[in-house]
Amino acid sequence: MFWAADEAGLYLQATTSFVWSTIGQTPIVRADPGRKQTHFYGALNLTSGKEIVLRSDVMSSEVSAQFLLALLEDTPQDLPIFVFWDRAPWHFGEEVKKVLNEHPRLQIIFFPTASPD
Repeated sequence: MFWAADEAGLYLQATTSFVWSTIGQTPIVRADPGRKQTHFYGALNLTSGKEIVLRSDVMSSEVSAQFLLALLEDTPQDLPIFVFWDRAPWHFGEEVKKVLNEHPRLQIIFFPTASPD
């Protein structure tokens, strides 16, 4: 089973702009005055088109390992798993190594360095 995976970070800060609203009703814009953010781990099954998403407050080796475990749970046990991943620092670390050692059917295929396409 082939999965393409990546992460994204989103700031929870809104930018105000002009909007349409009912005459006489001032629109309410809720914005976080700080720099709070949230992150998403996502994977696309390249065979079935199924998506898996995990929200996290941080991107770390521990959360990356949890995400790999979610991929393992979603893939039938008799199939090998190949994950295409970039070389983000949180894709390495003891937690990720432990998951890979405990689940030999899971293989990571890292994209070459500096290959955005």
